[in-house]
Amino acid sequence: MNSMGWRDRLREALERWVAVRAMDEEEARLGRLFNILMLISTGIVSAISVVFIGIWVAGLSQLTTVAVGLLFPGFFIPFSLICLALAKRGRVRPIAVVYVGVNLVSIALAALLFGGFRSPAFVLFIWTISVAGIVLSPVSALLMTGTVVVFFFLLLGLEVLGIYAPPVPIPFQVEEIGFISFTLIVLVSTVGLLTYLNMRSLRDTLERLRMTTRELEEQRRSLEDQVAARTADLVRRSAQLEAAAQVAREATALRDPQALLETVVRLIADRFGFYHVGIFLMDERGAYAVLQAASSEGGQRMLARGYRLEVGQVSIVGSVAKTGQPRIVRDVGADAVFLDNPDLPLTRSEMALPLRVGGRTIGVLDVQSEEPEAFTQEDVAVLQTMADQIALAIENARALEQMQRTLQELERVYGEYTREAWRAVRRFRRWVGRRYRRLLPEPAEELPEEAQQALAEGRPVLQPIHEAGDGRVVGTLLAVPMKLRGQVIGALNLRFATPEVMPETVRIVEEIADRLALALENARLLEETRRRAEQERRIGEISQKLTTSVYMERILQIAAEELNQALGGAEVTIQILPG
Repeated sequence: MNSMGWRDRLREALERWVAVRAMDEEEARLGRLFNILMLISTGIVSAISVVFIGIWVAGLSQLTTVAVGLLFPGFFIPFSLICLALAKRGRVRPIAVVYVGVNLVSIALAALLFGGFRSPAFVLFIWTISVAGIVLSPVSALLMTGTVVVFFFLLLGLEVLGIYAPPVPIPFQVEEIGFISFTLIVLVSTVGLLTYLNMRSLRDTLERLRMTTRELEEQRRSLEDQVAARTADLVRRSAQLEAAAQVAREATALRDPQALLETVVRLIADRFGFYHVGIFLMDERGAYAVLQAASSEGGQRMLARGYRLEVGQVSIVGSVAKTGQPRIVRDVGADAVFLDNPDLPLTRSEMALPLRVGGRTIGVLDVQSEEPEAFTQEDVAVLQTMADQIALAIENARALEQMQRTLQELERVYGEYTREAWRAVRRFRRWVGRRYRRLLPEPAEELPEEAQQALAEGRPVLQPIHEAGDGRVVGTLLAVPMKLRGQVIGALNLRFATPEVMPETVRIVEEIADRLALALENARLLEETRRRAEQERRIGEISQKLTTSVYMERILQIAAEELNQALGGAEVTIQILPG
């Protein structure tokens, strides 16, 4: 445990040393890597200093030469630490360019002073090229490699031509020790660095892979949950749409308004599983929403009391009736508009939908649930469409009922008019009917017994004709009422020489009687129209004659003469009230 604590503290201290303050994540990563290289660079030049001191202690080189050689590591130890401190502030790339450039120039200068193209300093170029490739770019490392090769062959050529000679020659033994030591230091540092970078990259990759795997797993679970929730929601929506469609079909098929309302609330409660469903309709003044149908027992008690709510009152139904906008109460205990109803004690959430027709609110569909949070805005979208269809069905049923009442009233009035008109026909013509024997007409002054029965009962009547002697049936009498707009205006009597009359014959006679009644009505209407036209003509003539004179006496005389002539010699008296 102590060892692990020591390692943790060392790792924490290293992290503090190499951490970089940068807003960009990539810049921070690059700065951290550069600072690690600066620490390794400090270790490399420190190891080179130890090699120089060891060569001097072994007596392999003079103190002056060793002292000049120690100038280079003595400079790079503080220089690397300064670069590290500057890079921690976030300016990584400019500091890296300066470090690589100074390092390149310093190593080249050391090669010029110590040994020329044979100098062990050429080994140190490996480190500089590695830093350039890691921190700057692969192209930078490639250019630097080319520069080092050109520099090496330049020194080689100059020395071969005798133009240049190293100022500080290095003995062979020192040169060999330097090559071995520098190569070992650089290789160990470079291999260690690459191993560290590879292992760290592998750890980072594995960590990112684990994180990605965890994220993918979380996303998979989240997607599964979303798919499951969406599937459940789609199933619920599909069931709602199917139920709404069934309710709409049932509503449009019914014609009686009350039966429609009762069927709708029952279907909605059954298909959607609501605790209570009620339909309120506006009264004639639009001041109250009156409960017309309910599905629950409590709703039935409310119906028996004539339950109603004032429009705009502090209640959900009253608010919706006034605004014409749907309203949801997800928790009735926390809503100030909810009106507590002792007939519905189990209500926990409520939704009220306006019943609208052509922009006019004719009522409210009120649904209540025993569960809190039972309704959503998506439910409003589905159920409002159903509510609009219910409202249209209610309005159509109302209009149909009103039309039927109007039609019945018209039929009653027109039937009375028809009856009175045919009474007038019988009164003015003073005959009951016509009898046709061998196609010769004769008046029928009295109604036969079977005709009276058919007129009284409004149905066909069959009576057998018996022989006077033995009572044998020798024929049949058939009386069929002639009906016009529900009114019996006469009877069609037929005498058959057969003891029985087939039902098909009776039906044919009934159809003929109906058409005969219609033909007689048309004839009566035509005769009445002609008579009225004649009256209008005579009135017009009298009016025209009255305008031919401007003298009062003459006008009165003309009026009396014309009325006497028009009314068949009636005595005419015209009086003017005294002033």
